[in-house]
Amino acid sequence: MAQKNRSKELWLVPKRSSIHQTICLIEGIVDRNYNGKSWDASKQNNLGVNLKNRGATNNGRNISDQSIRTLLALPQYLGLLYINSSSTPNTINLTKAGEKILDMHRNNLVKIPNLKQGGDFLITESSVVLEQMEKLIITNPIILKDCENILLFPFRITLYLLSKLIYLDREEIGYYLLRIKEESEKDLVIQEIKNFRDLELEKRSNLMTEYKKTHIGNITLVKAPSASYFESILEATGIIERIKVKPNNRKNKLPAIKVKKEFQTYVESVINKKYQDAEIYDFGKNVDLWIDYIGDPSRLFPPIAITITNSLKKSFLINIEKENHIIFIDLIEENGLIELPMFPNEEYILSIISIEDGTVLESIHFIPTFSNRIITISTISSMKITEIPKLTYNQQFNLIKQKIISHSEASNFSGEFSNYLNVLLKSTGVDKTSDKSLRGGYYEYLFYSILNLMKNEELIDDVVWNGRIGKFGLPVAAPGGKIGTPDIVFTINGIHYVLELTTIKAKSFQQKAEVPSVIDHVRVYKDNIIRGYSVVGIFSAPLIHDRNSTVMKHLLNENNIEFIGITDKDLLELFDSKNKDELIEKILKVIL
Repeated sequence: MAQKNRSKELWLVPKRSSIHQTICLIEGIVDRNYNGKSWDASKQNNLGVNLKNRGATNNGRNISDQSIRTLLALPQYLGLLYINSSSTPNTINLTKAGEKILDMHRNNLVKIPNLKQGGDFLITESSVVLEQMEKLIITNPIILKDCENILLFPFRITLYLLSKLIYLDREEIGYYLLRIKEESEKDLVIQEIKNFRDLELEKRSNLMTEYKKTHIGNITLVKAPSASYFESILEATGIIERIKVKPNNRKNKLPAIKVKKEFQTYVESVINKKYQDAEIYDFGKNVDLWIDYIGDPSRLFPPIAITITNSLKKSFLINIEKENHIIFIDLIEENGLIELPMFPNEEYILSIISIEDGTVLESIHFIPTFSNRIITISTISSMKITEIPKLTYNQQFNLIKQKIISHSEASNFSGEFSNYLNVLLKSTGVDKTSDKSLRGGYYEYLFYSILNLMKNEELIDDVVWNGRIGKFGLPVAAPGGKIGTPDIVFTINGIHYVLELTTIKAKSFQQKAEVPSVIDHVRVYKDNIIRGYSVVGIFSAPLIHDRNSTVMKHLLNENNIEFIGITDKDLLELFDSKNKDELIEKILKVIL
């Protein structure tokens, strides 16, 4: 959609701007039943034939599949269609807005010689284009790779400037308008344009001459100027007209835009009333959410951030449905919160699901508004929440210790966690009950939990786990791999202990999957820490095989790194110390 090496801190404007051609392209997609189908060269070539038959090309002849891909820039920009790159193969998909523009104009389509000779038979404007431009946000997921550090409604800002300045000439569009980055700049830009209009003729001429020499100036005002293409898109809304103006500080006339007289009241409504509650939303990379917004003509407002808070001392699965479609499901921890986007003034159903047995404890019908953005789970009528007594350090330690041992001895998972995975399968269809990666991640998480407990008790000084908690509250293992990050690092009195863990028991599998990476992780960690600190490598598993342990110890000792190979049960006994001194003494005995 954009040229290579183009500046990204600039509004992206498609270089093709024919609405007639866009409608003919959509007609071809519908007539050939390509909507939702794979987007391949054959289909692209066939759509070129459709355009030729309609005369919807510059010369009336067929165009290449590469040109067809280029023509998608405008309808994608306007949210009329999109390429779903998350599917394999990629598919082309019309939105409701795309279907609407075809329905509105299909009966007006006639065969013409070509776009240059179409005359009065060309469709040059559409109320659908107006609607889509009013909703357009830059930056959005469709153009994210070509824009950065910009977040605004470009058309609405343009209308605002026109309401204050009467017109915008092409140099003002290229030099000021297309470089605005956020809504708060609009009044400043108005003042800058007024100052620009007050410059002496020679100063304005010199400023534009130098600007056009720059990279951005070349894009906006010189080579295939994006200012000109933007004018064409604005004209296609039906409420903007292109004119010629001669500023006092310029020798010759130049192109400009202004609001048509009969639409000035409409523009005032757009600026001050129609979207007065609308807020900018940063869609990031969420293409689906963007299409839900821009592709649906019935939605005037972007989503707003809604917060779900759980004030109960119990975790639940939260399921959110809209129009019988699940749009979100995840774990909400006790006293936790979740933030997610919802469209204002539309109904959602929030179900609270037990993680013990998967039953729906309560369903809440919720309509978010600009003044109602918080859902609080404070009571659940169908269950009694019992207060869990606070456990002592020893009780907490022994509880986690037993979870580690049970997990280590199980073929997959055990206890409450196994039960939760079965509930997850029942509630979501996501099957993690035999996921080996999750098994390792949960093992790491349990050891991190017990070390974090020891840190709070001041038996160790600090602990870092390089894994994370992911979707559904499930732990994700540290990245690992050759030259990867260690699983866990904890420190005691300036000594860094690199703890590498595995649930693998077989000698040969340990040798292949763990020995090389353990050595690399510990070595790299030592190379990267501040000079003067000692590093001790620890490898722990349900079973420790002497040969594997000897290899690791020998290679790490060659790098002046102490090494401990120890079963998880023995490591837990080592951790079970009354104080830091006792813990250090136990570690020294194992090393020696």
